[in-house]
Amino acid sequence: LGALASVSWPLLHVFDQTITTRSLVLMAGGMFLVAKGVVELRRSLRPDASLVAADGLRTLWPVVLQIALIDIVFSLDSVFAALGLAQQLSIMVVAILLATGAMLFVASYVGRFLADRPALKLLVLVFMMVIGLGLMADSVGRPIPRPFIYFFMLFAVVVESLHRRILGRRSPAA
Repeated sequence: LGALASVSWPLLHVFDQTITTRSLVLMAGGMFLVAKGVVELRRSLRPDASLVAADGLRTLWPVVLQIALIDIVFSLDSVFAALGLAQQLSIMVVAILLATGAMLFVASYVGRFLADRPALKLLVLVFMMVIGLGLMADSVGRPIPRPFIYFFMLFAVVVESLHRRILGRRSPAA
């Protein structure tokens, strides 16, 4: 617990801003999510975009690594928020391991689901970038209120659902 509690210790002060391990992890995680979202969005918009590589094994480990990195960022953020709730390090470690296992288990199912729904995939990529921006804002002490982020996501999902319904009425094949 001491190691986890140390994440809030100040590392240095820059322009009246205290930089902690937590703020560095949140900034790095946010930057990773934004960069990954931009790269995947650009890849999705290419006309020759293919979701399946010729050698599936060669692409497996980078995906597993990316899932692990994303899970570590979100797990650490959750741990930071829950430091006062769970006082036992073993509970936190088990929770992080279970979350990582669950993400690895559902990743292929989610990937296939999104591959069949390109518009939804684009929404997910935008959401990923918004979450990354939220983490970056948190890291510099200027958090974006979570209800704004959730409202944005809900609004986009409702618009996409209405769009799918309208397209379904127009086309007998849909």
